[in-house]
Amino acid sequence: MIVNKNDYHCETTSLHEVAAGRIEAKKICYPVSYVVNPRLTTFIQDAVMKVNTDNQTVTLQKHGEISYDYLLIALGFEPESFGVEGVYEYAFPIADIPAVEKIRRHIETQFAKWQDEQKDELLTIVVGGAGFTSFEFLGELTNQLPSFVNRYHVPQEKVRIICIESSPDVLPMFDRKLANYGTKKTRKARR
Repeated sequence: MIVNKNDYHCETTSLHEVAAGRIEAKKICYPVSYVVNPRLTTFIQDAVMKVNTDNQTVTLQKHGEISYDYLLIALGFEPESFGVEGVYEYAFPIADIPAVEKIRRHIETQFAKWQDEQKDELLTIVVGGAGFTSFEFLGELTNQLPSFVNRYHVPQEKVRIICIESSPDVLPMFDRKLANYGTKKTRKARR
């Protein structure tokens, strides 16, 4: 049995592609029935309100209480600031479909406003953190910049992408040689 508040599965590892405008959200979301065999697995669309390990029950918002023999709780992920101050207060998280669609709309709105206002800060994109997800977003954004520049008729030399990282290295969880390779590829693509 699977319980989920949504009736779809989302490939969260591709959220950065939606945020950068490479693909539409519907390309990374699938109905649960595409992911699991409904003849072998019961799917309940509901929100979990309480887990009672003593009685081996889970209380659902709409369907009441269900019992279990084994329980696996898969909560997904949560954005992390890794010490970059102001990220939670001022940044858009790469967290879910509504959040990444908001990022994409914001970038497009800023580029569109530049035509009327000619303020270069509208073409400045700041990314908080240089961890795996941020780095993927930076790479995807770098690849998508030519299409934004052409669509909104902005001078490419005025577009700035800034990455703020609290540690001295990008991709701090990777081997330094591999992280440096990724940095060089991103810088090369930007030119």
